[in-house]
Amino acid sequence: MSLKDKYKKSEKKATMLRAIFYGPDGSGKTHTALKIARHLVGPDGDILVIDTEVAGKDAPRSGQIEGYDHYIHPMPLIEIEKSKCYDLLVEAFENGVEAGASSIIIDSFTDESIMYLDQARTTGDDKKYFMKMKPKREKFFAKIANSPVHVILGMRAHPKGVWEGESGSRGKIIRMAEQEIGTDLIGFFVNTRIAFEELQARIVKSIYPEIQQGATYDVVNTDMLERALVTALDSGVITKERFEYELRKLGVISLSAMNELKEEIPNLGKWSENRHDEMLDLIKHHLGV
Repeated sequence: MSLKDKYKKSEKKATMLRAIFYGPDGSGKTHTALKIARHLVGPDGDILVIDTEVAGKDAPRSGQIEGYDHYIHPMPLIEIEKSKCYDLLVEAFENGVEAGASSIIIDSFTDESIMYLDQARTTGDDKKYFMKMKPKREKFFAKIANSPVHVILGMRAHPKGVWEGESGSRGKIIRMAEQEIGTDLIGFFVNTRIAFEELQARIVKSIYPEIQQGATYDVVNTDMLERALVTALDSGVITKERFEYELRKLGVISLSAMNELKEEIPNLGKWSENRHDEMLDLIKHHLGV
């Protein structure tokens, strides 16, 4: 039986934006997130902002920005009982998708990290708590990674930079734009990471060749960035990093797991741009996805 008879022909499809926007307060993260979300979903698409700030109860920061015709779900995490936070976040996200949102912005995602750290400290052994992600947090991250909508996460970053290396050791200052925000915990499903600094949006990481690492865009006029994102998402671009990104979405998150797949799937072979879709189909079939 040939591949043609056994498998469905793969098709290139537009991808969903999974972005982290980070920078100091007032650097333009929320404005730009709303502008890009509106550009991606069009004039008739719905945008939901899950506002985690304390002001979310009465005057959400994102609610003070007019002109984008978006909806607000206020959720001040610092005032919510910690054991309920992830359930409420998942519920808010699911409700947004089911209600027809085409793009969801979580502003600020920093408050989720703070909440998780607070939970860890209550155990008395926060280092051990961080060694393995807790199920409710993992479920929330999976919800973001696998949702059929564009997702933008806003995160605060230290404007003056941070020290490289251990605390108290000698090293160099890492500029805000080079800080690796969210990499360890959520970076694997984020396809675009943009730093905001001095009215510039700087591409720190992207899986798309249309959005080059290190490129900078004007925060006041984001037309060029918007066009680049739309082109990249529509292209169904194939890169090795995207292949690894898609593998992780399937649960193949280590080199040893990939090596095992090569042994178990005779036709898998070596990745190349031309075999990208074929290899993914073989792996999905093997995993029963």
